[in-house]
Amino acid sequence: MSSLGYYVAGNNSIEIEVLKQECAEWSVQIGCHTDVLSDITNRQRPAVIFLRRSLQPKRLQLCSSYGGLLFLRSPDASGCSITVSLNNVVLTPTYNLADPYRVCAWEQKRKTADGLWADINSLYIAFNMPSSSVLIILANHDLRGTVPIRRDRVVADIQPVVGGMHAGYPIVTMMDVVNPSNRAFMLNIDYLKDKTIEPTPGLRWAMFHELGHNMQRDWWTFNGTREVTNNIFVLHALETICQVRPGFYAWADQQMSKAREYIKNGANFVKWREDPLLGLLIYTQLAQQFGWSNYKAVFRYYENNKPNLTNDQQKIDYWIVTFSQQVKKNLIPLFKFWGFPISASTVKTLSTLPTAVISDEIIQIDPKRYTL
Repeated sequence: MSSLGYYVAGNNSIEIEVLKQECAEWSVQIGCHTDVLSDITNRQRPAVIFLRRSLQPKRLQLCSSYGGLLFLRSPDASGCSITVSLNNVVLTPTYNLADPYRVCAWEQKRKTADGLWADINSLYIAFNMPSSSVLIILANHDLRGTVPIRRDRVVADIQPVVGGMHAGYPIVTMMDVVNPSNRAFMLNIDYLKDKTIEPTPGLRWAMFHELGHNMQRDWWTFNGTREVTNNIFVLHALETICQVRPGFYAWADQQMSKAREYIKNGANFVKWREDPLLGLLIYTQLAQQFGWSNYKAVFRYYENNKPNLTNDQQKIDYWIVTFSQQVKKNLIPLFKFWGFPISASTVKTLSTLPTAVISDEIIQIDPKRYTL
């Protein structure tokens, strides 16, 4: 989805003419707010406030009651192109990091563009926010070993369809994150790069968390870890962007107390699956003990091999074997410590590797559990 740098005023008709086109199935969209609130009783805005139409006809007239940013949607990400002419649209504030004249262009457009919503673009992520409000994706792809084929898009909405922020395309947030007077303003670089850890997981964690959802793969996400493996990317972003080493954070006192209770009660894996705070700890340990270079290699192995894993046990075994072989250490004691079910074939496969020596504060809860 590509922003055109124009805004459509509410109840105003616009005209689009297709001059040149490669590939079929192009469409036009007015409005960036695509969350549909039909199933929500107490709505703060109408249920549907965007408009999307096919560009099969070469000339098209559109009118949206609510207006919004103007986008073209391509059928895929393979480089299809289209050229259009527009009538009766309004210039909107835009900022594009790929434009060498971006500072001058931004200053000019910010003063003269009348569009009510702005479009802020880097190479790999785009933010949509009110014009009055006016670094993460590359780090995520570097960790996973993939190349972005489109920008992630973040849209501020008065009422997301679920929660205060959700993943998807676009990621949707509440309006508080686009308030420039708020320390947690999403473009406050000082906040994003702050090396201190907040007493509670704030906006920074939440934004990294939702972006992490967009990076998840089913190969290494099994039942009970949907809200866990995305946080691997949170840990990575905190270190690469904020220079905060992966750790058992101050706000996670509850996390550590849960770990103690879980281990002391025998490490029932059913309980582990039910608690994302608890679940993240083993992934944190892997980052602490072996670093991000090994995580990167593991994720790249998945991307290159695309394993056919049809159930949770296969996913668990494959993860343990792949990570162990990457670090050349037998990690079975670590996963047994947490109560993971491990197949006999996996135990046999890794039997020739030396056991990883780990003795952090979590293992010290019950060091006798850390054994083959």
